[in-house]
Parts: sequence; structure tokens; C-alpha cells
Amino acid sequence: MRRVSVGCILAAVALALLLAGPAHAQGIVVAAGWAPTTISAEANSETATTGAMFNVAASVVPFVKIVGDLGYAQKNGGKLYTATGGLRFGIPTGGVPKVKPFVEGLVGVEYLTGGGESSTPGLAYGFGAGVDVKPVPVVGLRLQVNYFRAKQFGLSFNQIRFGVGISLSPGV
Repeated sequence: MRRVSVGCILAAVALALLLAGPAHAQGIVVAAGWAPTTISAEANSETATTGAMFNVAASVVPFVKIVGDLGYAQKNGGKLYTATGGLRFGIPTGGVPKVKPFVEGLVGVEYLTGGGESSTPGLAYGFGAGVDVKPVPVVGLRLQVNYFRAKQFGLSFNQIRFGVGISLSPGV
């Protein structure tokens, strides 16, 4: 059986999400940023301050988007990759157009490496919330938090990822 690299999996997910969006840029939001992550398994807990997040969301109907989310965290030679997708629900703000809060539910895969060992991708699922604060129509500041649960190596892992970054909304 041939092993597929995590980079190939992440690239395929990102490409699929970009191609699945509408032909025009209306309703697409792209966000990227720094994302420290706390990972816990049973009695152990580690916080990786080296981390990143990238996600793309495309409107389905008003206040509902399909989202694809990629995450990365690293500490002491251990690396964590996540590739998830799901639905994001916008929360109406009562006429405050520069603030765009949301909640989301995600499911996908998680891949953990460390100590010279690699794992097979494990099922990951979770939920999150965030807000885009947009001082100008196309560019915003993204604040986001996600909780994920995954199973690998016969253990259950919990992770909390905090994200700070930029969101871009071309065509809005």
C-alpha cells in the first residue's frame, strides 16, 4: 500500500475548496494567520506557540458558508497537521456591517508526527467561533478559536487553537 504525504492531502483539499466555490469572487472569504495550539492527551498537555491557520469559505445562502480549514502546529520536533471542512454560520449583527461574527462545525483528518514516528491520519472533528472586524470592505482582522477532538495512537487528543490573522473578502 502506497503512503500519501500530508502535503499532498492538504494541497488537494485546498485546491478542491478553491475550485468548488462560485466562478466569481462574490461571497468568498480567505483567512490566514498565527495560531498557537494547546494539545492534550490524557494527563499530558502541551502548548505549541509555532502554529498557523488557513481557511477558505464560500457562501451557500445568506449567513451560511462552506468552509475548508487547514492548521499546523509545532513544538519540540512534534508536528500537528489538520485538514477539516464543514459549515460556518454567520451571526447577524443588527446593522453593524464592520463586525462579522460566526460559529462553525468541522470534520476531517489530523496527522501527528514526533520523536521520529509518524501516524496515519486520524478522524478529527470540532467546532469553533470567531469574528472578522473589517475597517475597510475587503480586508479584516480575524480572531478565531477552535476546539478539535481526534483519535490517534489509540489515544484521544483534545486541542484548542487560537487564531489571529487577516481575512480577505474579494468582490464584497
